[in-house]
Amino acid sequence: MKKILFASTALILSAGVASANNNISFSGDARMGVVYNSANVAPAAKTQFSARARMTIRMSRTTDTGLQVGATFRVDQGGAAVGNTSMTGGTVFISGDFGRLTMGDIAGAVEGVIGQLPNIGYSELRQGAQWLSNAEARRTAVRYEYSFDGFTVMLSSDQLQQGPAKTGYAGIGVKYSFDGFSVALGHETGKLAGVSDRHTMIGAEASLDMVTLKALYGERKTGATKTKQYGVSASANIDAVNVTAYYMRRLNTSKNYGIGASYSLGGGAHLRGAINQTSLGGVKTNTADFGVTMSF
Repeated sequence: MKKILFASTALILSAGVASANNNISFSGDARMGVVYNSANVAPAAKTQFSARARMTIRMSRTTDTGLQVGATFRVDQGGAAVGNTSMTGGTVFISGDFGRLTMGDIAGAVEGVIGQLPNIGYSELRQGAQWLSNAEARRTAVRYEYSFDGFTVMLSSDQLQQGPAKTGYAGIGVKYSFDGFSVALGHETGKLAGVSDRHTMIGAEASLDMVTLKALYGERKTGATKTKQYGVSASANIDAVNVTAYYMRRLNTSKNYGIGASYSLGGGAHLRGAINQTSLGGVKTNTADFGVTMSF
């Protein structure tokens, strides 16, 4: 037991030295509460206990030539049945006067400039916009970004693939921000099972005193098939309370809406809860949650 304690102490001390010399930082988040899902079938109960813990590790330094280099990855809590952990969300970057180049598990340019509607609830019930670039099966992608005079320009590409069934996408996005407002436009294109697949999206956001409003609209054309998506959200902060409501019609034709609230307990802890409904193909699924979230 003593050997384990000594080894743990040495590991902690070495991590502290590394953090001091090499700009390595640690942060984390955790949550505990209950969740409800009307779609659950036996033996799973519709209401269940829920808990999760994660740690994020960030590493960076400045080279002798003035470049910023670094990496980020996340350590996720494993399932209770296996009791292990997994490492996800890894990215590596280099930046300077030329901009910033990032590789890894990173969102495409369109998602990068427009962003999602805000999440609601303890377990993030919001069903947001759908993207083509690096969307479903996360894999190593590349994104370049450059900012000047209120503008941000992003270019991205999925992992390179070959053959008639390649599914990699490339994207471009532009965002302009001014006095609490921002507008963004993005386009991504590629092939889905050998068929041309394109998606164009526009988004806008405004922060007015205690209220933040956001809206987005996108159109996708896969071969001769056209689909669209659109969503709106509103968030209000009143002292320690935040209330957020949203509506989202996704590319898969599902209709989603919900409302959530949070109360700050101080020190990075919040009470959060939300209710949400998703309708797809005439089938409605109701979800809800309540619990405590923590950030470290």
